[in-house]
Amino acid sequence: MNTYRLQFLDQIYEIKSDKNEEYLKRLFNLLEDKVKELKKKFPYLDFSELIFFGSLNLIEELMDNYEKNEKILKERLDLLIEKLVNNKGSR
Repeated sequence: MNTYRLQFLDQIYEIKSDKNEEYLKRLFNLLEDKVKELKKKFPYLDFSELIFFGSLNLIEELMDNYEKNEKILKERLDLLIEKLVNNKGSR
């Protein structure tokens, strides 16, 4: 496990992780960008609220993508099954 010092919203955090530093920086940047976006829209939110809603937004995006991918995979699987059934029936 490695230890990294990463900056997030002008603060330095020490993180221990098996992931590489570039990966962690990408995660930090995603959350930081989302928090900055929310801060512009809702300047009255405090830090913990910004982090909470920023995280919630990112989780929602993740779930939306998961559901889209799941639907695509199901459609592909259905097509594959249909091809297999049709090929078996034509023998």
